[in-house]
Amino acid sequence: MDADALIAAACPTINEIGWAHYFAPETVAKGEAVGLDVFHLYFLGRGGVLGAVDASQVYSAFGYFNPELLARMWDEAKAISDPRAAATLYMECCAAVGRSRLAGINGLEQFCETAGAINAAADPTGLALYAGIAAQPLVEDAPGRAMQLVSVLREFRGCEPLSHPRSMLTSNELG
Repeated sequence: MDADALIAAACPTINEIGWAHYFAPETVAKGEAVGLDVFHLYFLGRGGVLGAVDASQVYSAFGYFNPELLARMWDEAKAISDPRAAATLYMECCAAVGRSRLAGINGLEQFCETAGAINAAADPTGLALYAGIAAQPLVEDAPGRAMQLVSVLREFRGCEPLSHPRSMLTSNELG
């Protein structure tokens, strides 16, 4: 299988399962335990890898939400919890969902090795959200790590088109 075929096969699956932890009941419960409802945890947990930045910086990394909604959710959530702490919690929730849903699947160690190699080879330049989540520590157990790596690679897949809109232009169009 060549790289293009692998990407075509893997991207839909990464998209589908990469967000499984966002609204899982165990994620909702952990967010509520620190005072964040599911939507505030979603925005602060994902964007928290950027640190205690302004909402406009989070919007530039997310790029596809209504900016007023994002600013309101970010600012409200940031008043409740530290963004980096929320990002850590979010990755812990991701691992917990992996443990509950992926435990016992054969080949997870090999998947983690392969996904980790892809992640290590990815260039984070201009991909703020991906760079932030890729820098987060990963758990050691295969089910938790597999889910975290899928989530990390989902951010890479999601960030790439946003960061290089000019990459589709020819060199003549760039001048």
